[in-house]
Amino acid sequence: MDISIGEILKEKIMRQIKFRAKRIDNGEWVYGHYFQVDENHTIVTKDGVYRFIDESTLWQFTGLKDKNGVEIYFGDLITVDGVDDGKSVHEIKWEDDLAQIELPRYGDGSLYNSGGYEVIGNVTDNKELLS
Repeated sequence: MDISIGEILKEKIMRQIKFRAKRIDNGEWVYGHYFQVDENHTIVTKDGVYRFIDESTLWQFTGLKDKNGVEIYFGDLITVDGVDDGKSVHEIKWEDDLAQIELPRYGDGSLYNSGGYEVIGNVTDNKELLS
């Protein structure tokens, strides 16, 4: 079976660009593609349904999943296996200067094993976990 370089690259480096935010009408999370027209912020779901959203709750998918297979979004709160007995909470952020995801690191700057991340909430719903 022949596999093209494009197929390999797509599988290895392509990530799904999608967002989540809270709906204005009922406050429930909605997932899909984001766009803005004038003052209207909208997510279109995979079913093609348009939902008006609260822009302050808008977070983008990182392309990563935690150890349980849960998608990791910017704004998520995670714990890391083997660090502070799982009591240390970290927020997933974007590093503008480096154009990369800011993930928890050891003192020497190396990344924690990503297989040990676990999403425990997000800054929209669970800000108290950061204290």
